[in-house]
Order: sequence, then structure tokens, then C-alpha cells
Amino acid sequence: MRFVPRFTLGLQRRLMLYAAIGLAVVFVAWGVVSVRGVDRIAALFLRERLTAAESVAAWVSSDLTHVARDLHEDLSGVDVDNLDALRRGASSAFGHLGVMDADVFRFFEPTDVLVVRPGGDMVRFGRADSPLTEVEAVSLVASIGRRPTSVAVSTIDASLGKAAFAVVSVPLPGDDALEPTTAHVLLRPLNSTNPLLGLAPVGREGTGARDQGEYHLEIVDARGIVRLGIGPDHGQDVGSLSKHWPMVERTVTEGRRETLLHRVQSGDTEGDHAVAAVPVSLSDMYVLLEKDPDAAMILPGQLRGRFVVIGVVGFVVAIAGAWIIARRVVRPTEQLTAAAKRMASGDLATPIRVAAGDEIGWLSQSIEAMRVQLAEALDEREKANRELESRVQDRTEELREALRHVITAQEEERQRLARDLHDDVGQELIVLARGIDDLRRKDVSSGTDDTEEVERLGNQARDVHHKLRQVSRNLRPSVLDDLGLVPALSWLGSQAVSRGRLKVSVVSEEELPRLDPDVELALFRIAQEAIANVERHAGTDAAEIVLARRDGRFTLAVRDQGCGFEVPSLIQVAARLGKFGLIGMTERAALVDGVLDIESEPGQGTVIAVSVPAN
Repeated sequence: MRFVPRFTLGLQRRLMLYAAIGLAVVFVAWGVVSVRGVDRIAALFLRERLTAAESVAAWVSSDLTHVARDLHEDLSGVDVDNLDALRRGASSAFGHLGVMDADVFRFFEPTDVLVVRPGGDMVRFGRADSPLTEVEAVSLVASIGRRPTSVAVSTIDASLGKAAFAVVSVPLPGDDALEPTTAHVLLRPLNSTNPLLGLAPVGREGTGARDQGEYHLEIVDARGIVRLGIGPDHGQDVGSLSKHWPMVERTVTEGRRETLLHRVQSGDTEGDHAVAAVPVSLSDMYVLLEKDPDAAMILPGQLRGRFVVIGVVGFVVAIAGAWIIARRVVRPTEQLTAAAKRMASGDLATPIRVAAGDEIGWLSQSIEAMRVQLAEALDEREKANRELESRVQDRTEELREALRHVITAQEEERQRLARDLHDDVGQELIVLARGIDDLRRKDVSSGTDDTEEVERLGNQARDVHHKLRQVSRNLRPSVLDDLGLVPALSWLGSQAVSRGRLKVSVVSEEELPRLDPDVELALFRIAQEAIANVERHAGTDAAEIVLARRDGRFTLAVRDQGCGFEVPSLIQVAARLGKFGLIGMTERAALVDGVLDIESEPGQGTVIAVSVPAN
């Protein structure tokens, strides 16, 4: 048994499926490589952010070290026990630092120089715009606590000075090493709402290049308080808790340096950005550096979006190209398949035209040559079949004509026999019967004893005469020639009734005219054979003969409700089954241009109908 799949894909669909799978694999691999490349670019951006933050932290640490070194150099030769000398030294140090701040320090400026002796005496020199009052300066020194024995950088409590960045403390040489005289420099942050171009604030001279991007900078202490802010979002946040503190608190607490991703809430004017957190040496402060716009976040996202668009467009274009190529490959195949189907359905007249210069074209040429050969062979076969059919038809006509002559001769011979039996033998039997009757009367009058024998011979002679008359009528019923088909069929039914086997009724829709004698004879013989078959095989006691005339044709039907049978499909099959009566009826109908139709099924009865032209 041949397996036929329920669902099959055509060649073009299969090619497109394979192309789509291959392109999908290629584009997925390309996407993976692209995403990894974007991730590497993002990692480089984040590393650059951390490097920039480390540079800022190094600069801040370097400036703080510079302040401490200059302060120590300016006051190291001063006699700390001489208050006047100490004032002169502090004034000189203040003047020195005040002159350098515009050229050296990038993120803060010195505002006050304070020298505190062990006994509590304090010398102060400061700017006129110093953020500290005298009382706040005393409180500041007191808040520093234990006097440093080395260089230290401290942040100031916001309640003492919100504008203060840090305090650089340096111990001065003296006799008391445990409680030395200390010098302090108060630093004020150079906050700005302008961005940081390169690594220098806008509006101040620096070495940073402007094409390196705009940085936003925060320097926070260990509590998250902003000590320095540079940028539109940070210049006004000094003295308050940094908005990045929840994110960087753990990093600051653990003293690590890293780049963190800041995901902003929806509706915030600032987008997602990366924040680099780096500690400032010599202090507890941290540098928080970000960029606006943040290429570390925007560029990878843009690249991913572009890669998606390029991938989708490329995939669609590739699929379209694959479809065009597949169509050019498949179309000749489809044309060749359609041509093969036409040939399979019997169309050998339509030539095969496939425009292809490859193997498909060569195959189409071969199939075209085969089509031409098949068409020629088919024409020859049809020509031979027509000749054979013509010969068969001629032979059939000859056989029918011969059969017509045979049947005609048979009927004529039957008629002659019936006439001879009726006229000659019948008359002789009548004479014989009358002679026996005369002999019987003579015996009776003479009183002999041969009366019974003579009576028996007379009865036998009359019985033979009756049977001869019956045979004569069966051979050629005179009622058919004298009265026509309907009376002859009625006589046929009465004969069946007289035999005591079958009750036959004849139904005629109207008074029918006489037909051609040959037609009437053929119909009568068909009805006679049908009634005989009913008597022998149907197993029923009733049959019906129906005569009708419709649509220019005369129809005779014999019906019964007997056991029925399986109707053979061909005359040859009927001959092998021994149903010669059916063959005779079919041939008789064909001789008068009639059509015999037999309808029967086992257990459903039988209808034998013959239809002939009414003319």
C-alpha cells in the first residue's frame, strides 16, 4: 500500500523554509556577535568612566597634598612659641596659597589659614568672603578633635559651614611631639552648575579637552553629604544627601572602586546613566562621576536598536531575495510538472515550453521528445483502433444480418412446420379419428368385443391431434399474425395459466396500433422467453406484462416478484454463466433497433424491459 502524506510542502516552500532557517541561524549568530560587541563597547565605556573618576580623584588628592606641602613648607621654619612670628608665617602661607589657587587648584580654593598652639591660642588669616565667622572657626578647630600628628584631611559638619569643602591639617615641628602646634587650611568647593568638560569645570582654565564629553561630578563624604558639585544637576546639591547615595553607600562603606548603573524612575528628566565611584586618598571622600548624555548607556542601546533594525531589514531583504531566486529556480520546475500532469491526463497535443538553460531545460527537452513520440504512437494506435472498430462494426453488422436471416429462416421454418402439421398431419389425424369412430360404430352394430380398444385408439388420436395443434401454435401462433401483439400476449398468458404454473396479467395503457411484423414477432419472443424464465427460475406464481408508448418509443416490460438474480454486465459473462436466454433476448432486441434492459437483485424480483422505435 502506497503511503500518501496528509500534508506536503511544495518545492518553493521547502526552499524558502530552508533559506529562512539558514538566514535565521546566520542573523542570530550575527546578533549574538553584535550584542557581545556592544557589551564590550559598553564595558569599555564603563572602564573609561572609572578611569576618568580615578583621574579626578588623583587630581583632588594631588591638590590636597599640594596644599599640605605648601602649608608645611611656609610654616616649618617659624618659631611656634613666638606668637608674632607665628602670625607672620600664617600671613605668608595664606598669601602664598591665595595666589596659587587660581592657577593650580581645580576643584576648590583656600579661604582660611588657622594655626593653633597647644595652649589654645589661635592665629587666623582669611578672605573677606570666608564662609566661617570667628566663632565658627573656633568651633571648627574644636570639632577636629585630637590634634593630628601627620597630614590629615577632614570634612566639616554641615551645621558649621555648608560652603566648606574640607580642612587640611598639618602638624608643625616643635618641642611637644605629643601635642604639636597644628596648621589648618579651610577649603571652599568650586561648585558649578555648568558641566565638566574634559576634567576641568566650564568657566575655569584647565587642561581638559572639550571634545571628551560633559561630565557631572560629585564629591561626597563618608555620610553621603555632597561636598562638591559640578554640573546642572549637582551644583546646587552641596550640603545635602547625594541622590546617588543609596546606590553607592555599600561601595563607599567597603572602600571599593567601581562603576554602577543608575536606573532612574519613570518621569525623571535624567536618563539612565553610569556612575563611577572612586575614593580620594588622604580623606574619607569619594568621587562620583557621570556623563550627560551618557554614551555608556545611550550608545549601546542605540547600537542594539540599530542592530535590531538592520537585522530585521536584512532578514526581510534576504528572504525577499531568496524568494526571487527560489521562484526563478522553481518556476521551470512547476511548468515542467504541469506539463507532466497534462501528459498524464492524456493531453499530448500541447507542446512543452520551459525557458531554462540548466538541467531542467535539458529534462524538458527530453520530455518534449517523449511527448512527440507518445503522440505519434497514440495517433497510430487510435488509427489502428478506428480501423479495428470499423472492421468489428462491419463484422457485427454482417453477423447481425446473418442472425436476422437465421432467425427469419427459423421463423419461416416454424411457420412452414406449423402449417404442415396443421394442414397435413392434422388432417390425417382427423381422418384417422373419424375412421376409428366409424369402426367403433360398426363394432357396436355387429356386436364384437373390440369396442374398448377402438375407443382407446380414438382418444389417443384426438390427444395427438390436440398436441399437434399446441406445437403448431407455439411454433408460430396464428393469433400474432391474425390479431396482433396484444392478443398474442394475452394468449401467451392464458397458456401459462392453463399449464397451472403461473398467473399472467397483461396491462396495456391504451389501444396500441399494429407494429411491424418483425417487431411484433421479436417482442413476442422476448415476452415468451421471459415468461418461461419466470416459470422455471423465479419461484413465484404471478407475473405482469405491461405495454406502453412514450416519447416515440414502444416499451414492453415483464415484471415478477420472484427471487431475482445478479445481472451479468456483459453478454460474454452471461454466456459463461449459461444464461443463453438473456443472450437471445438481447440479440432479438438489437435486430429491431431495440434496447433490452434487465433490472434484478437477489430477493427483489426482476424487470425485463425492451424498448423499440414506435415507427
